[in-house]
Amino acid sequence: MTSPILLTSGPPLLPTLIAGFGALGVAVTFATGPIGLTILAVAALIAVGILFASEWGEIKSSFIGSWNEMVLFVENSVNQMVDFINML
Repeated sequence: MTSPILLTSGPPLLPTLIAGFGALGVAVTFATGPIGLTILAVAALIAVGILFASEWGEIKSSFIGSWNEMVLFVENSVNQMVDFINML
């Protein structure tokens, strides 16, 4: 049994669909090839750059907070070691 959509008047739908799927296959092959992946990587780097530029204040304060926590941890660790050695 044939679908009524395929029997409509106008341009033949089945050859058009087949050509469309062929073009889709070419597009997927291009997108997953070296050129397509390079374009994707460049676009991703641009997107990350734009995100960093728009959120720089929050990113900067987060890194400063993390750095200060690491410095505090190292200072406390060194002080505890010094205290332990002084106890001996």
